Amino acid sequence: MEQITIVQMLGAYKGHVGRIEYLSSKIDHLRHDIARSRGCSAEDLSGPAPMNYGSVRSGNGESITERAGIMLADGYVSADAQEMEQTIVLLQAEHEAKQREIACVNAWLHGLGAKDAWIIERFYFDGMTYAEIGHCCKAEFGSEYSKFVLRRMRKDALDKICEMAR
Repeated sequence: MEQITIVQMLGAYKGHVGRIEYLSSKIDHLRHDIARSRGCSAEDLSGPAPMNYGSVRSGNGESITERAGIMLADGYVSADAQEMEQTIVLLQAEHEAKQREIACVNAWLHGLGAKDAWIIERFYFDGMTYAEIGHCCKAEFGSEYSKFVLRRMRKDALDKICEMAR
């Protein structure tokens, strides 16, 4: 994997984590809506006929209620439920792709040393500058690092990630 792809994945990590939470929630809501839609369709198709119409027959002689029962038994799904199912398929594909990227980034970070992972997280996830990272290093590791040293540490960490990504 090329370093530019790795940098893009690191930069997109936090957004992907948030997007996955949204996608999971959206998929759950759509599944609930589909279940409710199927229940409503079943009630609409098999509900009792109004009292004053008697037994309504279709053109081929079977009752509307019988036809509805056959449709439900055959797995009838309303158009809006079909549309929601198609949306779920698309959302699940996006969810899986983002989940794979997140898993890669997590694996890379676990493969780095604590200091390297910390620098990568501050730079790519928190969007901190070299100066900000340098000052935070003093609190985290007991010594402050210059921009030059941090740039080298970041490059070394990215090189290690590139090696892991091969």
